[in-house]
Amino acid sequence: MEQANDTLRKRIYTEKLEPKGDKFLMSLHEGIEKMRTEFFAFYTGLPPAYKVVSDTFQESEKCKLRRISYVNSIEPWIAATKNHSYKDIMKRG
Repeated sequence: MEQANDTLRKRIYTEKLEPKGDKFLMSLHEGIEKMRTEFFAFYTGLPPAYKVVSDTFQESEKCKLRRISYVNSIEPWIAATKNHSYKDIMKRG
């Protein structure tokens, strides 16, 4: 886990995620539902999560949510077809 440089993030990864392997992966709706019904943390992008929370949570449930920063790096990617003109425009030099 290269991006975790502080103790709390390393502990979260080594104690909660790493031992479970692929078992900790789940769909957006499943993760949000577990947040609603259990003491549960779920890592996802904010816009899709806010939409599902808005559609499924009662107002009183929304007040109990907390957002924490876990991964602080952003690695943007743009998909382009091979030999597309945007490829040269977007290429980092």
